[in-house]
Amino acid sequence: MSEAVQVPRQRPEVPPASPCCNAPSWWNGWRRVFPVVVLALGAAAQREERWLARSKCSTCRAAWTLFPPGWQPGHQFQPDAVARAVAARAVGKQSFRAAGATIGACASSVRKWTRWCGGVAEPAEALAVAAQLDPEGAHGNGLAARTEHSGPDRRVAQVLDALESLGAALVRAGLALASVTGLGRVLEWQRAVARKTLVVGAAGSSSPPSALGVIAKTAVASNSDGRPRGAG
Repeated sequence: MSEAVQVPRQRPEVPPASPCCNAPSWWNGWRRVFPVVVLALGAAAQREERWLARSKCSTCRAAWTLFPPGWQPGHQFQPDAVARAVAARAVGKQSFRAAGATIGACASSVRKWTRWCGGVAEPAEALAVAAQLDPEGAHGNGLAARTEHSGPDRRVAQVLDALESLGAALVRAGLALASVTGLGRVLEWQRAVARKTLVVGAAGSSSPPSALGVIAKTAVASNSDGRPRGAG
């Protein structure tokens, strides 16, 4: 992968209220990170050099970093990049090494992500939520019979297909999501709704049925900025 693309520093004029107690906060420096991201479906993965603004609560003195929408804090490879590599393996049938090369990751990372994606959601459940959000859409047509989905990664490919359908349904429902892949969109919205970050690749970090149910119940009642009504 080429050298990191430098992203100019930027932050709001006024820091946001504290996420812990909603008290005013002040700016508290910057944090330098080097994430690997995918900015568009047809674009290549790229490494960025970013400076993320940090803020501190004026009441409890807790400090935090302001992450862009759709990001997984503490992870170098962001969900859209992970989805790109896993799809190259499960759908494109590339080797783990070749799939990792598409985003600059090692084979062992792709192996871990592929195993994790196979359990992140039940395809049928994700498609049911997509149908609830977008009743007129065609969701999962021929999913189980697709001949290219075969072998040990067939389940992973089906999960990715179902999440693509759900991610598209979320966007058509009017949600403003920064992520470009189904996996990224679902994780981004799940975090916004449930205030929970699923650790990509972590053992046991699968998407519980209740989380997708929360998405279905709140997505249609969202503000135009993609946040649930009443969110702080």
